Amino acid sequence: MSYRTLYHTILACTILVVQPLSPVDRLVLASETEGVAITVYSKSRAVVTDRRQVELARGITATSFSGVSAKVMPQTVGLTAEGVIVLEQNFEYDLVDESKLYHKYLEQPITLNLDNDTLFQGRLLSVGRGSDKGIVLEQESGDIVSINKRNVVTAVFPELPAGLITRPTLKWLVSVKRSDTYPITLTYQTSGISWEADYVAILNQDDTAMQLGCWVTVRNRTGTCFADAQLKLIAGDIFLATDSKRSRYQTDMVSTVASVETGFTERSFFEYHLYTLDRPATLKNNQDKQLALFPTRDVAVEREYLFDHSRDPNQVLVSVRFENDRASKLGIPLPAGVVRVYKLDEDDTRQLVGEDRIEHTPKDEPVSLTLGKVFDMAGERTVLDYEQVGRYGHRATIEVELRNHKEEAATVKVHEHLPAGAEITACNVDYERPTATLLELELEVPTDGEASLEYSYKLKRHGVIHR
Repeated sequence: MSYRTLYHTILACTILVVQPLSPVDRLVLASETEGVAITVYSKSRAVVTDRRQVELARGITATSFSGVSAKVMPQTVGLTAEGVIVLEQNFEYDLVDESKLYHKYLEQPITLNLDNDTLFQGRLLSVGRGSDKGIVLEQESGDIVSINKRNVVTAVFPELPAGLITRPTLKWLVSVKRSDTYPITLTYQTSGISWEADYVAILNQDDTAMQLGCWVTVRNRTGTCFADAQLKLIAGDIFLATDSKRSRYQTDMVSTVASVETGFTERSFFEYHLYTLDRPATLKNNQDKQLALFPTRDVAVEREYLFDHSRDPNQVLVSVRFENDRASKLGIPLPAGVVRVYKLDEDDTRQLVGEDRIEHTPKDEPVSLTLGKVFDMAGERTVLDYEQVGRYGHRATIEVELRNHKEEAATVKVHEHLPAGAEITACNVDYERPTATLLELELEVPTDGEASLEYSYKLKRHGVIHR
């Protein structure tokens, strides 16, 4: 590297001569952080509790907290301390950047170093927007110089202009009766931080069990670092007020037993669940932190085939199903998230066989993961007969045919979606109706063969069955 290149590398930043610290700034630096607790919701929202020891002088005085989230919601800020009366509160977020420095220094002297080692000093008259715009200086000689922004290596400003700060800061005007060190608790809500759950599952050779693990990913985009924070995840469906109406704010429902392996413990909180990491966690800005929610468990599963004309008119879907109960080595509420399912190949390499998203699932409820379409099976649904009866009613006869080109027989579930009020009048296989509009049937399809079912229904409207 040449000396010229090294020189430009060193100069490739804005040089600032910062003015002396104000009394408020000195107070901020003297304050001691006792601890930060952050409770994260899934949809870019968190509640932060920041405890500090702050020296306050008797009477009306100013204090401030720097290092808060750049996306703090000012209307949610609360400061509490015994013996401290809050008179005024301000959120300062006019952070320093190159554009603001230029515009704050209009009509004031600055120094520019160019890429050809030329030095220009003068009063800043104007600055254009964009990297290819000009900067106009008036030199001491009275000459007016226009300089292309792209040629500027370093801009030197005498000091940091008033009103610009390097970190988002909350400031208060408070009143105390005596000079002392006060324990102060700051609480606020912030956007820019969220969490979500992701699962990894590995099927065994005969698809009768899988290893299931869950990871929580916490994403911090708040503009600040929460060092050694007490991390909590809250789960449930809460409501948040918007500008004009109340909207539903859905968080992922999470639960896990206390686990030495992962460090999460769970307890009920109001109508929700609260999960606390038993060790401090540092959430850096622009960081995705992954934490194990519960250890990997061996879960019993069943492979299922499904033909549902409304989901795919010609293909049979394959899924794996398990019960979220203690018998299956689970029995815990599962967070909503993506489950990625793998299977080991003959050489013990993982092969992805499908992925699906689950909604939050309470314990003792079934979970079904649709993984893909069966290559060697096909289906066809045909309306054999349809007759309109009256103004609102009708009769229909439906046939479903399945073809199996696999080397083994298969049991396929068939889902048919009925209009509300329909009544089954005939069916050549056994069926169930889990809901008023869902008809569930099963077909045994032989090896390299086919099978079909047929059913009829009539529609009931306004309490009348049309015959």
